[in-house]
Amino acid sequence: LESFYIHATRASDKLRDWLTQAAIQGQSLPRAQWLMPSPPGSTAAVSEMVCACVGVSKDSIVRQIASMSELGKSGDALNELKATLKCGTQCGSCVPELKKLLAQAS
Repeated sequence: LESFYIHATRASDKLRDWLTQAAIQGQSLPRAQWLMPSPPGSTAAVSEMVCACVGVSKDSIVRQIASMSELGKSGDALNELKATLKCGTQCGSCVPELKKLLAQAS
């Protein structure tokens, strides 16, 4: 690995620093750990990224869907997610996953 790019607007500093140090030190890590790493000793789980374009995690989407339900919002829930979190507004590849999460919540 010669270089890497963290594509997330909300990446934690601790995670970014750990990845940088691992790369500088030439640590050999399994591919899956590079794709969804947790710093050693970290107790916080890293949420699955659903929308990489704007950096929206599955946890954020699930929380937003729950708050929409609690507020009694009706109408087009997908457009509501797009408006509030901006997920699904760039390339659109996450829209099927957004629809799946909305269906699971109903």
